[in-house]
Amino acid sequence: MRNHVVGLVSIAVGTLGVFLGACSSSNSGSGTASSSSDFIDQYCSIYAGCCGAESYPSDGKQCRTFLSLEASGTYNAQAGNACLSALQSAAQKDPTWCVDDTADTNRACDGVYGNTKGGSVQPGGTCQSTSDCAAAPAGDTVDCRDYFGSGGASTKICQVWVPGKAGDACGGTQTTLAGGGTETSFNGSEDSDGGTFPSQIVICNTADGVTCSSTGTTGDTCVALGQPGDTCQSTDSCVPTAYCDFGGTSKCVARVADGGSCTASSQSCVANDYCDSASSTCKATLASGSACTTPQQCQSDDCTNGKCGAGLAGFGLGILCGSPTSAGDGG
Repeated sequence: MRNHVVGLVSIAVGTLGVFLGACSSSNSGSGTASSSSDFIDQYCSIYAGCCGAESYPSDGKQCRTFLSLEASGTYNAQAGNACLSALQSAAQKDPTWCVDDTADTNRACDGVYGNTKGGSVQPGGTCQSTSDCAAAPAGDTVDCRDYFGSGGASTKICQVWVPGKAGDACGGTQTTLAGGGTETSFNGSEDSDGGTFPSQIVICNTADGVTCSSTGTTGDTCVALGQPGDTCQSTDSCVPTAYCDFGGTSKCVARVADGGSCTASSQSCVANDYCDSASSTCKATLASGSACTTPQQCQSDDCTNGKCGAGLAGFGLGILCGSPTSAGDGG
């Protein structure tokens, strides 16, 4: 199953990307941007083709206005050029990649704007949003993390997340989703009643080949993702080319190729495939506009009115393109 949320690029807090990376027609822009204004112009030119293809305005006006207002921090020309190159390459390979697959470009566009401004709240201080928090040290990220209490109340603090490596004590795992973007899960209790709120924790990132495991005798520790044959707790604890065989061996097993049987697990298919419940076989996910009966069939994980739609990417397209130019699901 594909997850269509492709990392918004929280430009204001330091990472560029915009809900779905970008789509492009073609060869707009030179791929070299020495200034922030050059970068925004080329980024939005690349985006224009996708906006038009999905029945949104394609003049790039909304994109330029939005990014000009939201971009903060220092522009990194090297990172900007790498981002533009990744977007152009993806667009040349697949005109609909902004809806279908943006994992690589989302990652490539991280770091275009450094969060040198930040808020004023120091790590451990209370916050309402991440923009309240002071900038994290280079290489780290900061988050306004919500700790929930048993009575329904919550405590939100600025917390620095340090990338973990194998052997580090850790507090959670960040997972790169199949369609781009990330989700973070935390080890241990998040109950605020009587608890402590650490100002800094180590987060293991599956994109770096590690996950935060609580199976050892030394507490939660970053460990390498399991290879086929290794014992596993969840599919996220295995390398991307494997899944966790819960019902059988509780070991990481190589994913099933297109056309193979997925009877053992609905998560067993290779990337870009889904497990068809009717035939119990792995089948390729469908592009935007294709006929569908379930979200799992769609690359966007969105089946609306019998067709694969834009999913949450439609929200991102609305932010960067403007209101749709015609009714429909954008697909």
